[in-house]
Amino acid sequence: MPFVALVALQITMRLSSPVPPLIASWPFGALLLIGSDLVARSVLPDDLPSASSRGPFLVHLLVRANLRRAA
Repeated sequence: MPFVALVALQITMRLSSPVPPLIASWPFGALLLIGSDLVARSVLPDDLPSASSRGPFLVHLLVRANLRRAA
């Protein structure tokens, strides 16, 4: 669940709307959680670890943030 909150806020900030990102990320996080649950239940095999799909995205966010600070 904490990862969904992190991703929802980051994606909402990237889409940038006039609504503050924290408020806009709540419904987006709910949709993301429901969508990922549906995909995990119907498409993915049971033994596929969820970290294999979340880990690379988290690393991407961290590297991108560090590159922005360095520039």
